Parts: sequence; structure tokens; C-alpha cells
Amino acid sequence: MYGPGFTPQTPRPAADDAPPVQTVSTVEWFFAILLMAIPLVNLIFLLVWAFGDGINPNKVTWARAALLWMGIWFVLSLCFFSTVMSALTTVIAK
Repeated sequence: MYGPGFTPQTPRPAADDAPPVQTVSTVEWFFAILLMAIPLVNLIFLLVWAFGDGINPNKVTWARAALLWMGIWFVLSLCFFSTVMSALTTVIAK
């Protein structure tokens, strides 16, 4: 039935064996979003939540996504700023 070199797969643990993940409460999300409104504090907390130990997996995923968005907006802002400055320099030089 099985060909030469067949190795059976080891059974994976059932999803029920994994410990349940504690959900993030509304109050925790409220303060997390409030902290994101404070410049520089938001970056520090996002880095701690994204790469720290013992953080709720839901908050880790959210923090990594928020850092990714911050990086995208930073690059877009630099592109926009450099374009505007280049245009202004050209206009002023004439």
C-alpha cells in the first residue's frame, strides 16, 4: 500500500490542547489607543508591545500592524516633503 521510503506523519496536537488566549478588554484597548495619540510615547509602547515578552497575542499583532503603518506613512511623508521642497526650490530659484 505504501511505497518505499514512506514515513508516517506525527499527529499534531488538537486545537483544544492550546491554552485559551485572554481577550483584550475594552478598557485596555481604550488606553492603548489613547497612548497612541501621544507622540514618541506611541512609538515606545508599540515597540514594547510588538517585541516584548508576555504580551497578549492580539495586542502583539495589532502593535506590529501599527508599526508597519507608521513606517509606510513615514516613507510617504518623506517622498511628499522632498517633492514639495524640490518644487519650491525650483520656483524660488527662477
